Parts: sequence; C-alpha cells; structure tokens
Amino acid sequence: MDQLALVLVVVLAILFLWGLLAPRSQWRLLVSWTYREPHTDAPSGWAFSLHRVIAAVGVAGLLAGGGIAWQRYLDALPEPPPPPNPIEQMWGDANTVIVNRVISPTTSLPPGLLRVDPSAYHAMDGQRRQPTYLFDLAALELPAGETAGGLVGVQPSPGLTAMDLARVVVLATADAQCVPREVFLQEGPSSVRVAVYYGRPDLPDGTPDPEGLDACAPGSSGARSVLIPLQLASPLGERLVTTLDGVPLRRAPIIN
Repeated sequence: MDQLALVLVVVLAILFLWGLLAPRSQWRLLVSWTYREPHTDAPSGWAFSLHRVIAAVGVAGLLAGGGIAWQRYLDALPEPPPPPNPIEQMWGDANTVIVNRVISPTTSLPPGLLRVDPSAYHAMDGQRRQPTYLFDLAALELPAGETAGGLVGVQPSPGLTAMDLARVVVLATADAQCVPREVFLQEGPSSVRVAVYYGRPDLPDGTPDPEGLDACAPGSSGARSVLIPLQLASPLGERLVTTLDGVPLRRAPIIN
C-alpha cells in the first residue's frame, strides 16, 4: 500500500511540474490526440495560464503534504540516547565516586584481601586543584564505625580533601559490598606500580564481616567504580602507571 501511494505521489508530482513548466507540451502529448484539429482547437493563452495556476497549487499541496509526512516520521523516531557525560567518557561509568581518604600506601603485599588491578589513571596536581572536576565528584560513602570499616587511609584534615595532596588518581572496580582496604604502590624512574586490595568492611563494632574479609565477587550488589587519589614522591611526569605485573594502565583523557 505504501509503495502504491508513493508511485501515485511521484506520478502526480511529474504531472503537476510538467503542467507548471510546459503546459502546451503537456496538452499536445496528453490531450491533443482527442481533437480532430488539434492545431486549431488548442486552448487559449488564458486557459494555459489557468492550467499553470492549478499545477502550482498541486505542487504546493504535494510539498506541504510531504513536509507534514516527513515531520510525522521524525516525531515517530525513538529519542536518541543522551550523550555520555565527561565522567563516563573518561572512566566508563557515570556513577564513579572518589575515595576521599589520605592514603599511605603499603610496600608489602597484604594477605587475606582480594587484589584488584586498576584499569585507568591520569595525573593530577592537588596543590593547583587540577583537574577541577575531581573536586566536585561525590565521595565514597564511609562504612559505619569509628574506623570506617577498615577503609584504606584516614580522613583528611579539616578544610582539605585527599585530592589536595595527590599527584595521580587510579580507577578500580570491584564488588559494591567491598571497599578498598589497602593500596600497594612502588615508584620507579620510568613507572609506578599500583594494586588495590579489597575486602568486606568491618562491622560497626569493629568485628570482621562474617561472610569473610575477601568475599568480594560481584553478585547481586553489582560492581562499583571508585577513583583513588595517591600521593607520589615526585610528579608523575612521563612515567607509566602499571599493574604489579607491569601491564600499563589506560591513561584516561581529561574532559572538563
């Protein structure tokens, strides 16, 4: 049915345009054969002018109808997905939060925790508060209890954030029921090796979670991405950030 309607519209468009641009030619080819004396029985100039007006109205009607049909087609299209926000473009998860804790990394591998290799990083300058978006990110909600459930690091001094002292931020993704409890960091002249160690937070009274400290396989709770600001002895510069095995992490772009 749609194809038949399209064919009809195309035929009408050809006839109307032909009648508008060359009404005499159209009459000779389509109508004159019905007259005995087509040369003497041809319509007057006034009749051809009226024919042009009718053809122009037809062309205008087709254009208006086509415009309405096109608009209805556009209105019926599904809404395009919203563009990813800068956080999603940089880190892959629009709900990424930051760990606002001043961290003193360990140089020995902690036992009893689940090792999580960071997947991305970028350098930062905490003293200049660059990049600025980091200071507007929501912070990871602290677990209950005086020790914040064993969450890595300590609270920053009043009026400061953990980012004020950091020189690099790394992305870690793990079970939402677990928290980063230790960070291993080893600086070298050409690279910085990092690993994050996750565990279940302690209960509010300070006792270990009965599920086990390392029960951190994402299940119904899903995974959560966090940014962990880290201090370095010197600016990162051109050094790579790698896993413990020396695999370079993705350097995330900075999109303000």
